[in-house]
Amino acid sequence: MNIELRTDPKVSIIILTYNSRSTLKEILDKAIMSALTQDYSNIEVIVADNGSQDGTYEYIKDKYGTYVKVIRFNKNHGFCLGNNLAVKYVDPKAKYILFQNPDAILSQNYVKSLIEIMEQDPEIGAIQGLEIKPSGEILIGFLINSAGYYHEILLKKGSRLNQCVEVLHASGAALLVRRYLFETVGVSLLIISYILMKQISRLDFVP
Repeated sequence: MNIELRTDPKVSIIILTYNSRSTLKEILDKAIMSALTQDYSNIEVIVADNGSQDGTYEYIKDKYGTYVKVIRFNKNHGFCLGNNLAVKYVDPKAKYILFQNPDAILSQNYVKSLIEIMEQDPEIGAIQGLEIKPSGEILIGFLINSAGYYHEILLKKGSRLNQCVEVLHASGAALLVRRYLFETVGVSLLIISYILMKQISRLDFVP
């Protein structure tokens, strides 16, 4: 009798830093640890340093080098290009890529919750959990008005959302994307939301 063992799809988490040691201090550690302590079994964490001048690369390499893949660029490529360059270091077996900001602290079940939804619905191209701002307000995503201006979709502090919501544009703070789709599109994170809407029909936020 043949028994097929099912493994969780590989997720690569990319954290892009720039002078984050001096600007974020302990928040940087909390963000990295929140990625490393996910209750999901098949994860790699990549920290890509954007040419920091404050010792961020050395600090992360010394403290987390055993647990994360640490790479350094020779200059600051900015948010979009920096993340795109970091994708080149992702494990070839990874099915999903999670772009995590260095000040974004993930709940322990963050990856597991998003992957469960993505695996059940192949029409979802990218997905992100609710983002709790320092004010306590909850960011769902963004809309764009007829003049081309962004508007945040916010819930009041203490509010609850009990279902997934489709949005036009998600925040890049902790965005999970299907790898093949990201590589097919081959553009910056800044405009990936629009192209995802054309390539695959849904961009969702999860409560």
